[in-house]
Amino acid sequence: HAQGLLMTLGTERGFLTAILNPVISEVLFVDADPMVLRFNQLNILFLKIARTLRPTVEEAHELYRQIRFDMDQAKLGGLATRAGLAAEEIVFVNSYFPFWIRHVREDWKFDIFHNVEAFRRDAVLPKPYSEGNYLTDLKAFDRISTLAKNGKLAVRRLNLRSAEDFV
Repeated sequence: HAQGLLMTLGTERGFLTAILNPVISEVLFVDADPMVLRFNQLNILFLKIARTLRPTVEEAHELYRQIRFDMDQAKLGGLATRAGLAAEEIVFVNSYFPFWIRHVREDWKFDIFHNVEAFRRDAVLPKPYSEGNYLTDLKAFDRISTLAKNGKLAVRRLNLRSAEDFV
């Protein structure tokens, strides 16, 4: 069965599209916005940490939710080391985790995804996306966290302002 690469802009919609399309085997998140790039890279690393350190999907999902919503920086740094992340990945997690706290945990823009009831009512995202919410759906989490653990999710800066950006 055919497999392919998804190149996507933005944050959560790329993760959700990868979950919902079974032929996608790799995802390249591109954007010019440094905040979007940080979100995607941190989220990928959180998924990788959780899936590497916990033997079952259920336990990995619970750890991922703790990292995303509640964990402090000191504990996360220890987990990143125990998960065997590369040195530059550990530095990235430690350097940009305060960004996550401020702009993801505390920022209203992510409420539509974090608030399950609002997400399911969903005036912003089409209904199929609500079925791929990896914060609540174990099958969705299994798919995206497996891609993260296997190094199949990547982030690159791309300006998209001139033809040279596509070469």
